[in-house]
Amino acid sequence: MAEMLRLAAVLYLIAIRQSFEIYPTRVTVQIRKLSASIMTFEGSGPNQRIWEDHGLGLAGLWIMTVGAILSDEKDKTAWFAKRLQDSIRGLSVGTYGDLEDMLWGFSWIDGIHGILLRTFRKKLIL
Repeated sequence: MAEMLRLAAVLYLIAIRQSFEIYPTRVTVQIRKLSASIMTFEGSGPNQRIWEDHGLGLAGLWIMTVGAILSDEKDKTAWFAKRLQDSIRGLSVGTYGDLEDMLWGFSWIDGIHGILLRTFRKKLIL
């Protein structure tokens, strides 16, 4: 779990750096490490219940959201989108506005991460 939080925090900070036009080249590597760490934690497949059983529902939601909004590979974007959807459903989040409200309670900068989330949503709609 600690590794997932560390990787999500690294990605969270990468988004902040990118907003200042400081572009690291390791986003894809960090995304791959994060998805591998999540797969190890979840076991055989996506399982929102395991997050909730460990009292990590909100942390899981944040991790999935950060992974989703920063993923730039099509297959990883879809992979994170599925897990984010499972997290949203598992925590009974009604709207994306509710999602952002929950994320603000964890760690979220609307002017950076909120914009990335809205861009991510548009990609899903298209």
